[in-house]
Amino acid sequence: MKKISILILSAALAIAITGCGKKEIEAKKTLIVKAQSGLVMRQAPDTGSAKVSLIPYGEEVEVIEEQGSNVEISGVSGKWTKVAWKGNSAWVFGGFLKEKEINSPDSAIDRYYRMGNTLQELVKQYEKFQDDQVKYDKLVKTELIENYKSIMTGPELKVWTGAVNEGSVFSGYFAQIYSGLSNTEIVSRKEEKIKDDELKIIAIVKEEEPYNLEFSPDLKTIVKTYNVKNITQADFDKKIAGIDDTELQFTIKTNAEQTFSMVLIKGSWYIKKIDRKVIDSEIVF
Repeated sequence: MKKISILILSAALAIAITGCGKKEIEAKKTLIVKAQSGLVMRQAPDTGSAKVSLIPYGEEVEVIEEQGSNVEISGVSGKWTKVAWKGNSAWVFGGFLKEKEINSPDSAIDRYYRMGNTLQELVKQYEKFQDDQVKYDKLVKTELIENYKSIMTGPELKVWTGAVNEGSVFSGYFAQIYSGLSNTEIVSRKEEKIKDDELKIIAIVKEEEPYNLEFSPDLKTIVKTYNVKNITQADFDKKIAGIDDTELQFTIKTNAEQTFSMVLIKGSWYIKKIDRKVIDSEIVF
């Protein structure tokens, strides 16, 4: 009996030691600062605590520990998190940290096409602030831009950042931007390597974009821009006879070639530039 007890005790100790070993070699979590103006490191988990340093936007930090409960600062929810950065160990507000994302070329492109869905998720996330339109608009747009920064760089990022900043969540502006993207189907793709850290992906896509002539160009301009093949001006005039522009809606179905210039940065692929060439289109009432 004594021998059995000793064996059980030895086994328990072996398991405990093995478990400890696993804990010691557990990989530490790395997060990215997403606060545009940088993230303040503080001596204690409190906004009134003394400042230690300011971590610039986009810097990587190593997580040491997190507090258990969420707090809200400037409309953002998160936990106070102790991090290590450039020799300093101090507390930051975790609501302004994000996961380090590693994009493949295809996942970056997929996220680009799904950005309309991302916008809807952000609208729902911050809907409790709708009574304060300025704050609500800023929160949604700031997060949307962060999503673009995680998949884009260079001139294309500048284009989309400008587009987001120009609009308002309370207007039809974003719906107009994202309606076509969300209805895009990639039919085929081919990849062309430029360098080890650069490549081009050429995708043939089918797009569907709702149109309303109240806010759109005349048919002549649409035909020229989209290379419409299935309708003449005379046929179009017959279709719209007696219909007010505010009620006239149709869909443009387009076949297009999208060329994505991609660049590899710190192990993740980013879209640097998008070139679009219309192949042909049709108007569907």
